[in-house]
Amino acid sequence: RKELEMVAVATTYDVAIIGGGVVGLSILRAATLAGLRCVLLEAKPHLLDSASGRNSGIACTGVDAPIGSLERALIRDSISGLRGYLQEYNIPHRECGSLVCLWPWDNVEDVGLLDSTTTADYGDDNIATTAAEDAILKKVARESWDAGDAACRIHTADEIRSMEPSLAPHVMGGVHIPGEIVLDPFLLPLSYAVHARENGAIIYTNFSVDAKNC
Repeated sequence: RKELEMVAVATTYDVAIIGGGVVGLSILRAATLAGLRCVLLEAKPHLLDSASGRNSGIACTGVDAPIGSLERALIRDSISGLRGYLQEYNIPHRECGSLVCLWPWDNVEDVGLLDSTTTADYGDDNIATTAAEDAILKKVARESWDAGDAACRIHTADEIRSMEPSLAPHVMGGVHIPGEIVLDPFLLPLSYAVHARENGAIIYTNFSVDAKNC
């Protein structure tokens, strides 16, 4: 550890990145390929030791980001180039899209589109009326359409069960977002690290940074 600290102090870098998660490794790769001398510092013994290495592994299309936001623009730009990268570097993935399903326990009052005419007595099963279900699914679909996913479609409960027979039988409908990709959440950012190092980047683990000295 002491030797690593001496090396890091004695070397001048164009960019120092703190944190070895997916965002840090993405920045490391991009900056290195842009010709900058880069170092990444990770406090833990291993890269991707938190949420970046243990998540659902869905490359989304930006549907959850605010319309017109920089976040949505960056996500759209990122996923547009992701398919080619996954194929070139043999990262396991499936371009199967994703399903946003409606369930009896979903709170239709949170949708913000419903009023007293579109909700019903839920009764013991907490089931929404057809109008309420439609309002929820259309809201989800509209977010995808606004994000640029013209192929997004609303499906009935029977269609959803046909698409995914292993789902619980009380699914009430859903929205299929075909542009989303399921991938290995560990191997993708790890490939960023490997690619960056192959091009001259330096990575230190077990290397915490004191904010007072930054």
